Amino acid sequence: MMIFNPQVSLLELARDYPPDFAGERIETFPEEEFREIEMFTEEYYWCGMESINVFEVRGTRHPDYQGLSWVEFLRQGKRMHANLSLFEKNPDYYLIDRKKEPSMSYIKLDGKLYVDSDGNHRTCIAKFFFYYTGRTHLHGVELREVRVDKYTYGLFKELRDYIRDSKLSYLEVEPLQRKLKRVDGPGWMREYFELGIRVRDRRKNKDLELKGSQIIGFFKSIEGRDSLKRRFLGILR
Repeated sequence: MMIFNPQVSLLELARDYPPDFAGERIETFPEEEFREIEMFTEEYYWCGMESINVFEVRGTRHPDYQGLSWVEFLRQGKRMHANLSLFEKNPDYYLIDRKKEPSMSYIKLDGKLYVDSDGNHRTCIAKFFFYYTGRTHLHGVELREVRVDKYTYGLFKELRDYIRDSKLSYLEVEPLQRKLKRVDGPGWMREYFELGIRVRDRRKNKDLELKGSQIIGFFKSIEGRDSLKRRFLGILR
């Protein structure tokens, strides 16, 4: 039901007719995990003028707003007063399908959507504004989407940790990522990658480039089969 009245502020509407999402906490983007898994990206998409369902935004990369509820952010965001004033003067900014100026940017990691570098306050405003006007999609925003090969990442972690714990200092493992292809056009692009693991064996003075079952095979060569099965029980299933 559309109950938006331009004569009534969003703050008043949020107080009198709070949406279900109002009390949900703004989630923290997993920065530390992202730095480690970024080299296991199997597909990367970027578009400078995309549309998103604003209600799918779960969190942010900005540490100041993580952990606040959406309604707390609407009430006490650092620059919320200024952004609400701009919204009241020009609500069409949120409705037009042209590229947003100033920009709004988002990152989607394995299906979860976060505010990236620009647009925290405006995302919060859009959530409430769209709720009260029956809209869902915010247009003209920048979007990056990262899809990670968690299987290969899991193998990498297990092998790396085993080498460390077993003090096999002559072995070193690192991610291996090669671009397979890129598809692009004006204002967008999508890249695909082949993933694996590079093992440096200083004792034999050689490098091994391994993928999938080859990684498990290498693990078998340095660890007993039974121990391997226990370690990789979840993966092997």
